[in-house]
Amino acid sequence: MSGRTNPVVLSHVLITVATAILLAPVAFAQEVSTQSATSLTLSEALVLVEAHNEEWELTELQIRRSQAARREARAALLPQLSASASVTRNGGVEESVVAGQIVRQRYDWGTGLSASIVLFDGPRYPLYSRSGELVELSRVEASWRRHVLRLETEQTFYVLAASQREVEIAQQAVELRQAYLERAEAMLAADMAIGLDVARARTELLEAQQRVLEARANLGNASDSLSVLIGHADSRALVARLPEFAAQTPPDVARGQLADRADFVAQSHAIAAARYAHDAIWWGLLPRLDLRADWRVGQASVFNPEGTAWSMTLALTWLLYDGGARYARADAAQVEIRERTLVLERSVRRANAELTTALRDWQLAVASIAVANEQILAATEAYEVAQARFESGLATSIEVIDASQALFRAEMARNQTQLRALLATSRYRYLEAIDLQ
Repeated sequence: MSGRTNPVVLSHVLITVATAILLAPVAFAQEVSTQSATSLTLSEALVLVEAHNEEWELTELQIRRSQAARREARAALLPQLSASASVTRNGGVEESVVAGQIVRQRYDWGTGLSASIVLFDGPRYPLYSRSGELVELSRVEASWRRHVLRLETEQTFYVLAASQREVEIAQQAVELRQAYLERAEAMLAADMAIGLDVARARTELLEAQQRVLEARANLGNASDSLSVLIGHADSRALVARLPEFAAQTPPDVARGQLADRADFVAQSHAIAAARYAHDAIWWGLLPRLDLRADWRVGQASVFNPEGTAWSMTLALTWLLYDGGARYARADAAQVEIRERTLVLERSVRRANAELTTALRDWQLAVASIAVANEQILAATEAYEVAQARFESGLATSIEVIDASQALFRAEMARNQTQLRALLATSRYRYLEAIDLQ
């Protein structure tokens, strides 16, 4: 073969070299960032989420808010006590006197105490029970939100680990392309190849370097996502320490227990609270009975010779007609109960279907991993054969390039399949409400 190169090939080589020079600083910056990364395991990430993610405190605040509402509902059933004091300046120069007795003081002052209690108010009792259901609702909702946050952290951790593996695969591809370029240059110098082979090898090397940069960018994005979840304020990137992938069967919890899952239990408490609200409307048909006592001390007058007065009032209030508003509220409350019941039934049915889908996805991913391993072995053998044929002058550089691309795709496919298996396993546990130990 001739060692001469035409002007087109020469210009292509110059362009690829210039591109490599421009990409070099970016690659160097990515390498420096990787070297200063913070390493952690999945267990450590979950601990950091509990310690630093704001969701934990937000759920606690939600529970406190519902507990405060329950205390307020209980206070409505207890007696109320109040004190008062007043000073009144009446017009005129002196106090009003009739037959030697003061009718009105110029300055009239007084203090008093009053106590009241609702002896019976029908709606208050079911509303108090409703507040108790809302407290339990907030507790189980908090448990579920934390479970979801753990799942999100686990899956983000797996994505970070897969992104790291993609960077490794891309770097291995660069090493293969670099070795192929060196052999092509050596063969060109020995007049066993043409300049086009070298140009193709250099182009493939630059494309592999570009894939490394893209993989590192994806790695940085995955690291940032995990940093947000665990409250990692350090500027250094995160590195996931994940053991070698092992195909394990997802935890199989007996079916029919999904109704005990925290989010479904929360919906059950919401239905119970809606029923109590509905009952409170009908309890409002009964009269309300109040008892009030007042005691006042002030200046003596003709109307209050001793300066002290007290009173006690028993009041019965009965709303006889409100234009039908009560019945409209009762109908709306009944509709809400039915809606919540239907939503719960639909959610449980969907969760069962999702559970089956997650298990099927896991089984498919595990089976695909075995196929991917065979594909890697076949692609590796094909690449070695193509490389040997090229060095012997029996094949073109196109065959080597195709074989190397097939090997790269097989490595990436296995990495993605392992990621799908991990995500399917975590989703299965999420649907069964099982936290990772």
